[in-house]
Amino acid sequence: MTFLPIHTGKKIQIDFSRFDIMYSSSTTYGVRAEFAVYSGHDKTGTLLWKLDSHEAASVGPKKILRSTATDGALTVVFNPKTYTSSYTGDGFEAEVTEYESKPLAFKEAVVNQLSTDVAAAGAKDLDIISFNVKAEGDQGELKLHGITLNLKDSKTAINKVTVLSTGDNEAATNSAKVVATVTDLGTNNTLDIQFTEPLALVEGNNWLRVRYDTKEDAEADTKLDAALTTLDFGAAKQNITDGDPYEANVL
Repeated sequence: MTFLPIHTGKKIQIDFSRFDIMYSSSTTYGVRAEFAVYSGHDKTGTLLWKLDSHEAASVGPKKILRSTATDGALTVVFNPKTYTSSYTGDGFEAEVTEYESKPLAFKEAVVNQLSTDVAAAGAKDLDIISFNVKAEGDQGELKLHGITLNLKDSKTAINKVTVLSTGDNEAATNSAKVVATVTDLGTNNTLDIQFTEPLALVEGNNWLRVRYDTKEDAEADTKLDAALTTLDFGAAKQNITDGDPYEANVL
């Protein structure tokens, strides 16, 4: 199926919200459906993404795919390679829209509370909040230089704040990268954190998370919480008005 933009100068993009296509993990048995997205009118165009693993069969491209063709055309090729429904997945859902090229820029921030469990005094690397810095655009670069947190009631109970970058996934895997560690928490609840080096953002999802180390003598019933108040992009800062998720950890 080929999509063409209606308006001159626009290009077609496709964003998958659900993806479940049958692709066997075995090379000797099972069904391996064909699924690919090309820039242009057919398979002779530039390949933007192809289903080629069992792991990708349940998540899809995990990013927006955008035509690079002169006329903005984009083609989706799908062959289930079977006529039996028991050898197919649930299918896919995607939004196809027109797009006009523009600089990479901040779109929105989504902040989640990671845990409300009871924590022990002296605990290390407690996950407090995660936040997704969403960006959109395909020109230039956008770098996050740091953040500002409101430590709220946590200040007296903690002695270290760590910020990790977890890429396009909220979960902290082995590829997670520490972008800042702070042990000097200052004199008030506002903590400005500068990253060790600016974090280059990509279009789509850019997940980070905040962790605390608690003091050995931290008082019981102290709430461990944080609110994201500002994103520092170097030349400009972005205030976050909804960066305080409900609930908190408790010592």
